[in-house]
Amino acid sequence: MKSFKQKAVFAAVASATMLLAANASAVNINPDGLGEVLLYPYFTVRNNNNTLISVVNTTNQAKVVKVRFVEGKNSAEVLDFNLWLSPFDVWTAAVVVSGDGAGLISGDASCTNPAVNTGAVVPFRTIAFPFDRPEIQTLDRVREGHLEIIELATVISTSATYAAVVHKATGRPDCVGTTLITGTTFPVITNAEVLLRGAEYSLPSGGLFGSATIVGSSMANGYNATAIQGFGYVGGPTSSNNLLPGLNSGSNLTAVVVDSPAPGTSRIVAANFARGIDAVSATMMHSAVLGEYAYSNDANGAPVLSTDWVVTMPTKRPYVNNGTLTATLPFQRAWDGDVVDALGNYLYFGRACDDVGLSSVDREEGTSSSNDDFSPSTSSTPRLCYEANVISFGGLNGAAANAFVTGPSRSLGSTNARGYVAYQRPGKEGGWAALTFRAAALLGAAATSQTTLVTSAGIGAAVTGPVTFQGLPTIGFAVADYRAASANGNYNSGYNLNFRRNITQN
Repeated sequence: MKSFKQKAVFAAVASATMLLAANASAVNINPDGLGEVLLYPYFTVRNNNNTLISVVNTTNQAKVVKVRFVEGKNSAEVLDFNLWLSPFDVWTAAVVVSGDGAGLISGDASCTNPAVNTGAVVPFRTIAFPFDRPEIQTLDRVREGHLEIIELATVISTSATYAAVVHKATGRPDCVGTTLITGTTFPVITNAEVLLRGAEYSLPSGGLFGSATIVGSSMANGYNATAIQGFGYVGGPTSSNNLLPGLNSGSNLTAVVVDSPAPGTSRIVAANFARGIDAVSATMMHSAVLGEYAYSNDANGAPVLSTDWVVTMPTKRPYVNNGTLTATLPFQRAWDGDVVDALGNYLYFGRACDDVGLSSVDREEGTSSSNDDFSPSTSSTPRLCYEANVISFGGLNGAAANAFVTGPSRSLGSTNARGYVAYQRPGKEGGWAALTFRAAALLGAAATSQTTLVTSAGIGAAVTGPVTFQGLPTIGFAVADYRAASANGNYNSGYNLNFRRNITQN
C-alpha cells in the first residue's frame, strides 16, 4: 500500500508539472498554504468575539497587497486599504466591535495607505449598501463577513518605495518616500505613478500565508487562509479606494485541480476558461461539504454543546450581482436586495439562494435528512442564501428534529445562520453530515481543457476536451463549542471541513 501511494504521489506531481508547463501558468489552490491571494472565510464580532488577522511574507522581497474586508450577505466591501510588507514581515490586526458595527484596529508598524496602524479603531463602512432594502443597510451587517488579500506587486529593492517600507534597525519602517508619502500618510496612488511602476514595482511573486483566530469569553479558534497561487495579476498597484483588483482580475485563465474520481486513482484536471473569475472559482468548486458535528442539551432542553459550520463562497458576488434577476452559472439566483415593485415597495429582503441538501449519520449509523425550509422562503427546498453562511447543529432552542430553523447560531452568534437539529437516538448526539448542492450548477470549460488519470500503473494519456465542474465554489471550517453553567467550564475546538468534487469529462 505504501509503495502504491508513493508511486501515485510521484506520478501526480510529474503529471501536474507537465500540465502546468503546457499551460504556461495556472491558477491553483496551494496545499502548502503559500500564494499570491489569501482567502479568509470568516470574521465576526458577534457573541462578544473578536477576530485576529495575520498575514506573513515568507520571501526576501518587499510587497504591496490589497486588504479587503467584505460583509457576509453579499460580499459588499466594508473596508479596503493597501499594505506594504517588508521582507519576512508579519502584519497583524484585529476586527473588533465599533459602536453598532465593527472595525479594524492595528498597532503594527508596517506601512498602510490610508494609515491603520495608529492604534485607533477604523470603523467598517456601509457605503456599498445604499441600493439594498433599508433593513439590511444597517451597521449590524458589517459584524460578520470574510476577507481577501491580493498581492499587487513586488517592490524593487533599489527603489525609493523599498527604502520607505523596509523595516530599519529601529524595528519600524520610515513610511517616507518620494513615491509614497506626503507628511505622515500615504497618498492615493495616481495613474501616473502606476505607469512609473517599472522603476518601483515588479510583478507579484507570491509566498504569502495567513491565518485568523476568533477569540472571546468562551472560545479561541483559529484557521489558515486558503492560498491561491498562479493568480497572475499584472495591473500593478491601485489606489486604496479602488475596488480593483478583485478575484476577477487574474490574467491566468487555466485552473489546475487534483481529484480522485475512483478509489485508488488520482486525476489532474487542467481547465481553460474565458474569465479569470471562472478559473479561480474552479479551484474551489465542490459538489459536497463533509464534516463532523456534535451537540447536546441540558436537563431543560437548552443547548450545551453545539457545532457551527462556516461555508463561504468567496467568488459569488460577480455571478449574482450583474444588474439582472438572473444569476450566472454556477449560481442559481441573483441577489435581490434592491428589487422593487411598481409602487416602489421592496419585493425581497436581500438574498441570493442556492438549493442544497443536508443529511446526517450519527455515531451508530443512524441517518436523517431534511427537506424543510432553509431560509425565509416559500420553497420546500433547503437553501444557502448568503456568501458567508453558518449552519448551526443543535444550536437553536425548540427546533424540531430534521428541521432547518432561523436564528443566531449558538457557537458564533451568526445571523447569517440556519440551525439544523438532526434526529438522534438518546446518547448519540453527534456524527457526520453531508451538505450537497442540488442544482445543476455547471461550470463549463473550453475544448482545449484536458484531464490526466494517475493510477498505480502510472500516468495515463491526457484526454482533451471540455470538462464540467458541478457544485459551488466553497471554503470553510467548523467550530464546536461547549458552554457550562460556569464560564470556567467552557471549552471549544475548531477543525477543517472536507469537500467532494464532481468533475466530468464532456
